[in-house]
Parts: sequence; C-alpha cells; structure tokens
Amino acid sequence: MLLEAVSYFLSWFWSIPVLFALLVISTIQWWKYPHPRFPPGPRGLPFIGVISFVSEQPNKKVYEWSKQYGPMFSIKLLNQSVVLLTTYEVIQDAFTKHGSVMSDRPDIPLLSQVSNRNSIIEQNYNETFKMHRRNGNKIFKGLENTKASMEKVTMEEAGYLVNYLKQYCGKPIDIKFPIYHATANSVSQVALSKRFVYNHKGFQKIIDSSVAMTEDPTFGKKIFAIIGIPLLRHIPPFRSANQQYVKRTKEIYDFIQEQIDEHIETLDPDNVQDFIDIYLVENHISKTQKNLDFEANADLRGFIKDLFTAGIETVSITINWAIVTLLHYPEIQAKIQQELDSVVGSDEKIRPDHRKSLPYACAFLEEVMRYHTISPLGAPHLTSADVELSDFYIPKNTMIQAHIWAVHHDPKNWPGPDKFDPLRHIDGDGNFVSSKKVLPFSVGPRRCLGENLARIEMFLFIATILKHFHVLPDSGKSLPPLHMGIHGLFYSPFSFEVVLQERSSLI
Repeated sequence: MLLEAVSYFLSWFWSIPVLFALLVISTIQWWKYPHPRFPPGPRGLPFIGVISFVSEQPNKKVYEWSKQYGPMFSIKLLNQSVVLLTTYEVIQDAFTKHGSVMSDRPDIPLLSQVSNRNSIIEQNYNETFKMHRRNGNKIFKGLENTKASMEKVTMEEAGYLVNYLKQYCGKPIDIKFPIYHATANSVSQVALSKRFVYNHKGFQKIIDSSVAMTEDPTFGKKIFAIIGIPLLRHIPPFRSANQQYVKRTKEIYDFIQEQIDEHIETLDPDNVQDFIDIYLVENHISKTQKNLDFEANADLRGFIKDLFTAGIETVSITINWAIVTLLHYPEIQAKIQQELDSVVGSDEKIRPDHRKSLPYACAFLEEVMRYHTISPLGAPHLTSADVELSDFYIPKNTMIQAHIWAVHHDPKNWPGPDKFDPLRHIDGDGNFVSSKKVLPFSVGPRRCLGENLARIEMFLFIATILKHFHVLPDSGKSLPPLHMGIHGLFYSPFSFEVVLQERSSLI
C-alpha cells in the first residue's frame, strides 16, 4: 500500500515539469510568427489571441494597432494568424496587383454546412470562379433589353414603395421593413422576373432571414462569433443560433429551388425574361431538354442566394443609415430636396440617368457609404501561394482582411474624417466625384458583381422617398444613434422609427 502511494506521488510529481515544459513550448509556439518576415502585430493571450482585447468598438481598436504596427500587421485569433491591411495603397497592392494569389476564400463552416461552397461569394479564385463571374457579367448585360432590366424594375419598385409609405403618413413607422421588401423585390424581378406582395409567405422568409442577421444584436453577434470560431456552433448558446441560421438558409434555398424548377418547366429560349432564364439557356436547357445537371443547378441556386443576400442586406442597411443621417441633418435633407425639385418634374419619375444632374444627392450617398462602413473588414481573403508584399512574406493559406473602416476614416484621405460632409465628394465646378478610396464594394478580382444594381437601388429609393416625403424624427423618442450601431454580420443602425410628411405640393 505504501509503495503504491509513493509510486503514485512520484508519477504525479514528475508530471509537473512535463506539464510545465509543454506549457512553455506551447507559449513559444504561440508567440512564434509563421515566417521571420511575417507582418508583426499583437499576439494577445495564449490559446485565445486578441479576442479579449477587442472592445465594443473593434474598428477603433484595429485602427490603434495600425498606428503602432503599421499599415500591414497581423493578429492572432485562437490558433490562426490573420493579416490586416489598413490603407488604400496596401489594399490596392494586395487585391489588385497581387489579386491572382490573394483572392481565395477561407472555408467558413457556418456557410459551407448549407451551401457546400456552391456560392460565388465562397468559391476560391479558380477557373470555375472566373467562369461564373464571366457568366454573371454576361447575364447582367443580357438583361438590359428585358423587362427585368435593373433600371426598369427598381424604378417600378420605387413607385410601389412610395404608395405603401403614403398609408403611414403622419404616424410613426419602422421604415426599415418596407425598405427590405423593396430591395428584395428589385432583386427578385431581376433574378426571377417576379414581384411579391409584402406579406408573401415564401418571400417573407428571405426578409426575415436578412432582418435577423442585421437587426437582432444578440443573434448577429453569435453568428459573427461562430464565423470567427467555428467550434462555437456546437456549444450552447451558439448552437441554437447555428441551428436557426441553418433552418432559415435551407428555407431560402428551398424557395429558390422552387423558382428554378418553375423556370425550367416554362422556359422559352426565344423569350428570356430574367437571370434564371438566361442561365438556363447558357446551360442548354430548352423546351425539350429540361434536365439541369446537379452541379449547374447547385451553382445557379448559390448564385441567386448571393444576389438576394448582397442585394437585400447591404443595400437596405446603407439606405437605413442614410435615413438615420437625414434625421440628424435636416439641412442636408432640405438641400437634396431642393436639388431634386430643380431637376425632376413634379409628375416625373426619378431615373438612374438623373444622377448626372443631381451631384449633391450622389455625394450624400457616397458620404453615407464612407461614414457608415457597413462591412468594416469586408469578406475574408486567403492566399493561394506564398507572396511577398511590402517587404513582408506571407505564406500560402494565410487569411487576409482589408480594414475598410480604416481607409474610410484615414485623415490622410479625408480631413476631419469623423465629420459627415457630402461636399468632400463635390469638385470645384460643382460636379460629383466618385472617390476610388470609398470601398464598399471592395477592389480587385473579387469586387462586388452586383455593384451596379446596388448603386441604382440606393439612389432611386432614397431620391424617390425624398421627392415625395419629408423624413422627420418621431417626436416622442430620441434620435437613433449616428455613431453607434449593431456589430453583426454587417454594421447596421439600431431600431428606429420615422414620421413621414407628404410633400403634397409636388405631386
């Protein structure tokens, strides 16, 4: 018995230095960079990295680090090193000049568990991606002469939006929801050649999914955490958020599949109507050949899902931030309306080609996209090969993040960056100047494919609302915060209501 006790004590005693040695080795490995010339940066704490150092204002923390370590630095997230790019010049160099080797995507289990990476947003930068992007551009161009052209459907939807909002004049309304529906219907008409009433059951699932991702702070933060730490999706309370995401996403895919099947059955190759029709014709579907192979079907379904996700969430959130800004700056609202009144007739619909005659309205939207950076870190990139960038060495399979917020708030680009000022986008002759340093759609080979549709939607919806209404705050409540929002998948404003007053003298 005594010998057994001594033996047990010795085994436990000798395990102490072993455990200590393992801890020392782990810590050394933690602090070790992947390469001697790897970008420096904060390593944080062993096993968790910098997570505990990121506050409720992560953008400002990353900006502080960039001042300490330079425009390109690395951070440690769990066991992964991530390189952050914080100036326009470095981002341009990485994603444009070195775009061929810095444009892959890391696998994000939250997304791929449903999509199987059959999504142009998730695909690596390979020949398949390039083919899909070429086809996407070709299809968008092919839509120009159909009833699903981006300009036509968005102008039409802007009219529906105004008619809906007129019902609520004079009383508080959460304007975010009709805006979500309007942007979703614009995408739907381009993709499906269909417009849905605002309470359509299947269509509502797409809206609900977008709203949950962007308007529910708790759900949004959990999803954001799962993206950064995939293991969390198996652990309560993140597991329920993951299950909710999967359920909602599958419902959207099922809805899209129903639309694809219907299009296959009714396709007339001589009279294509929308994105799906053109895609089917490109894949040799006809009145007699109605079998779309599994891979092509999955790609199409992922493509349409991307259109809805990007077209609804990013556009709607930008419009919502624009409205919040107008509540804080009524003088800017009045100036836009004055410009609209001088250019657009009282009975005339606002068209995309009015933009060239409405420089202040365009400058306002450009400043909204700069000031309220809804995707502060953009979508993650992954190196597909070893690469040298700005005297640093970045190994293959390193995650790269462009800190768009830092570019948008760099005083070298924007004097007084914390001031909202549309005039910084107007030249000496009074013309609107689109800045290459406003990057809501990224740069390089992965620049947003739907940028043109997004810009048309934002302009037409905001301009049409301001043509018909004064947008006023709810007198019974304080103004929604201008400098604070919800950090989820996107950076969105807190819930708010407005009171619309019809500009009847113009109608």
